[in-house]
Amino acid sequence: MICDWNIETGVARIQDRGSRTRLCRPVRGDKPQNAEESNQAVRSKLLLAGSLLVLATTIGIVVRSSLVKKPLESIVGNLQSIEDEQAETFLLEAPVADDPEHKSRFFTSLATLAAKNPNNFMYETNHWPMDEGYAFKIRIADNFYVVAVLRGDTNFIPGIDAQRLILFEPNGHVLDKLSCEISNRLTRWYADSGQFRTDVLDGAKNSDAQLAIRYIPEKGGSVSGNWSHKIIYQGKTYSFYWDQGDPNNIRSPEWESKGLCRVAIRAGKFLVVFPELTKPQSND
Repeated sequence: MICDWNIETGVARIQDRGSRTRLCRPVRGDKPQNAEESNQAVRSKLLLAGSLLVLATTIGIVVRSSLVKKPLESIVGNLQSIEDEQAETFLLEAPVADDPEHKSRFFTSLATLAAKNPNNFMYETNHWPMDEGYAFKIRIADNFYVVAVLRGDTNFIPGIDAQRLILFEPNGHVLDKLSCEISNRLTRWYADSGQFRTDVLDGAKNSDAQLAIRYIPEKGGSVSGNWSHKIIYQGKTYSFYWDQGDPNNIRSPEWESKGLCRVAIRAGKFLVVFPELTKPQSND
């Protein structure tokens, strides 16, 4: 700010950078009795004018900042929601198989959503390659959810074949996770091995659950023998044995009709309705 004061005329010239020059005159009234008093009076008025100018400039900056900040926040929020919607769309429209390096649009979209959650669930799938995936939207009462289904197995036999379910809100927030594992000798050993999959159940026929993780044995086979499966949910692992020689084990027809893990969605969480989860084997 530049200030030029003319003592003879009593006019102060104040110029701020980028603004017009302003002239400030003393307030009309009785003239000062001498030059000293005149100078003092003008200095006081000059200081007052300068203070008012600084105050007005500060208020202007604050007001402008508040006006600019809010639209920018809205724009960022809109861009964020667009990214989430695109990721969700790609997730729903781009099922993938045989992608252990996660270069497909499905897995890159899943990684986008994972990065927005406090616990990046993608890291939890990297101890063996999840190389298949698809997603679907489901409505429960008045609420919509997105369920991603991942599948992958270890690179060696005998090893693990796993189905992993991830429950999302429409905005990409993860609500819950669940996994079911069997031996990959049941699914990868022979060309005509059994199928391991997650089915979306018909709501009209299955009011108790929305999802079923199933093992469909090879032709002539059954869910029996010296095999088992595990359900991993809420940090706990539950094991279920198929040996029909043990009367305490669930019977083969029930496994085959209901699935290895029957899942409902209740209040934004997975609920395993079959089999009953009791006596966890371990806490992960």
